[in-house]
Amino acid sequence: MVLWSDHGWHLGEKQHWQKYTGWRASTRVPLMIRVPKGCSTALPHGTKAGTVYKHPVSLLSLYNTLNELCGLPAHGTDSISLVPTLKSQAQQFESALTFLDHRGSVAVSGTDWRYIRYQNGDHELYHIPTDPHEWNNLASSPQHAKHIKRLAATIPTKLAEYVPPSHDALPALEWVAHSDSSKLPKPAFDGPNYQLVFMNKTHASRKVYSLEKDGSLKFQTTIKAGQKHTLRAESGSYWIIMSMQKKQLGYFKILDRNAKAVIK
Repeated sequence: MVLWSDHGWHLGEKQHWQKYTGWRASTRVPLMIRVPKGCSTALPHGTKAGTVYKHPVSLLSLYNTLNELCGLPAHGTDSISLVPTLKSQAQQFESALTFLDHRGSVAVSGTDWRYIRYQNGDHELYHIPTDPHEWNNLASSPQHAKHIKRLAATIPTKLAEYVPPSHDALPALEWVAHSDSSKLPKPAFDGPNYQLVFMNKTHASRKVYSLEKDGSLKFQTTIKAGQKHTLRAESGSYWIIMSMQKKQLGYFKILDRNAKAVIK
């Protein structure tokens, strides 16, 4: 049995809402592994109930951990099996990496120290035993440079080229036919910005407007028939579609992820 969860959630800490940071509140997850006695030749005596492992591990390791427990061959080099840790509780990793939204931005989780480096060169260092909520950034303190050097050395210097997903693979937003501009819903901006890809599947050009906080409409772009256009859209925002004669046709509401808005 393996139990883990989606990653954490901010509720206003450090003036941040939702996920997608390098801080512990966002990146930590529970991870529980139970192997019954006699169920796996890789761990014949099973796991010891109530044992707590206090060093960092990565969820990437689950793939080859399960492969080894099931007697299957290992695949790839990024997934390092945790079976040795389950056997002896010996520390396997000095740190675990969390890659953030931008290439070159990464968080390094050690047992006592946490280092975050951003694409623009900014960085943060926290001593977890004395500062578990990460309020005191020690990155500028010369006496802690050795910790930065040690943790930064675990960050890969070469990364595979990022291949963005196909626009067609994005989840589709619900289209709401709506012709009365005086009865539009109130926008509820409640999160970060996402990629919103408008796809005009009609035979005519369409105008795209954003619904502002005061209820007014702001023109964003015109999309010709058969074409698409990408905008940044805040979670909870509404996007109004009109004909070239400014007749309102309907709207989309973006939620909490990148999505496509298919105009039909």
